[in-house]
Amino acid sequence: MSRMTIAFRVDADSQIGMGHLMRCCVLAAAFYQRGCRILFVSCGDTMNFMAEAPGFDYECIDLSSRAILGDYARIESSYAITHWILDTYSLSGVALRELRGVLKAVLVLLDDENNRGPLSVDIVLNSSLAANNLDYDLSASACLRLLGPQYSLLRGEFLREATPVFRDRRYCLITMGGADPLGLTLPLLQTLIDQQVIMPIVVVTGQANPQAGTIAQYVKGLSSVIHRHAVTTMADLMRSSRLAIAAAGSTIAELGIMQVPSLLCVVADNQWPAAMANKKHHWCEVYDCRRQLPLREIVEKVCQLWCEPDLLENMSLASRNLYSLDGSGRVVDEVLGYRK
Repeated sequence: MSRMTIAFRVDADSQIGMGHLMRCCVLAAAFYQRGCRILFVSCGDTMNFMAEAPGFDYECIDLSSRAILGDYARIESSYAITHWILDTYSLSGVALRELRGVLKAVLVLLDDENNRGPLSVDIVLNSSLAANNLDYDLSASACLRLLGPQYSLLRGEFLREATPVFRDRRYCLITMGGADPLGLTLPLLQTLIDQQVIMPIVVVTGQANPQAGTIAQYVKGLSSVIHRHAVTTMADLMRSSRLAIAAAGSTIAELGIMQVPSLLCVVADNQWPAAMANKKHHWCEVYDCRRQLPLREIVEKVCQLWCEPDLLENMSLASRNLYSLDGSGRVVDEVLGYRK
């Protein structure tokens, strides 16, 4: 059998964050382990982020921001692409239908909201807890549908060790993703410090967070705060966290698998369905931060929960078994086994 070539069309920048790129990297690693050739196709800031990302070692193709159908067809032909993995909001339902008309490869769409109308692709992947309630049977009736947390895309570091005893955990973790596009990290940290509650805090800034330097300066001299930037050991930090304040992106599955009670901050429309679906399982609270940051409400909840260890432990137990450890393997099996 000839070697399959998997092309990832993905976007990441300071506004949409790094979550789409990170989940594509998880899938890329899984396909690579099966002997596939991996290509990343993107443009603009995403190309810079990929070049700077720790451990990123895949071939990249710079696609014009004004790419037309012919550009995709040319790349597919030149690189003998057998599968496209599409994780970009730049492709509307209409654009997907037009692509379907010119591309021969299997088209896999990573989706979050099912808001593009009829989906002219071969496979739809949405690994959130909300996926089965989003009417994909209507928009993707002719597609193979990979829906739900059994297809969770978890980085390799989250698959290695068991979750520690909850009462051995020490930290309150603040992590607003790779970019923190709404600038929530610093005001959350400042307000939490002002409460003078005794709690050790770990604040994580991502690779594309423009406030990372300001936050590093702010925490100097604060003995209760540890700052980590562009970490590659996020699983270790979560294992030692008894509570998290986190953006409600792809981090949700990681927090869930590590059983970290969480206050999830929704910063983009595509995060809302998954966040609310997780809230129903009672391991997290959800705050809508898209238009206004409910700063005092979040910080008051942190202070309340920190003083109720039994409640926190029950929240931790409630997330057990929600997410699958071998989701990326399942996705690869389904995609490589798909026949048009």
